[in-house]
Amino acid sequence: MPIVPRGCRKNQTYDPASDLAARWPKWRIKLTDLAGVPHIICADHRLLLIDPTAWPEGEEFAATHSIAHLDLGHAAVDGMLSREQEDQADWLAQVRLDEEGSRECA
Repeated sequence: MPIVPRGCRKNQTYDPASDLAARWPKWRIKLTDLAGVPHIICADHRLLLIDPTAWPEGEEFAATHSIAHLDLGHAAVDGMLSREQEDQADWLAQVRLDEEGSRECA
């Protein structure tokens, strides 16, 4: 499923920061330079580190994608998430940001 470009999504009400605070209150999001690594999920510190420059879809998608990993119960193996886990998180983020799936920006 293609990613909806920033500013073209249908669901304008979803707010990843509010969602995280409501459903994962002990977790925090921090935007930081990770030298091109898209995101790091630090379970020990309950911290989602996100490199905004690594996400062409924008910070909002990056945060929504990272929260999706929490919701889906994804755990890293040898410090890495699988391609399948990344695809699942992309899908769930897409659903949250555009309730009707992908569409072209008019």
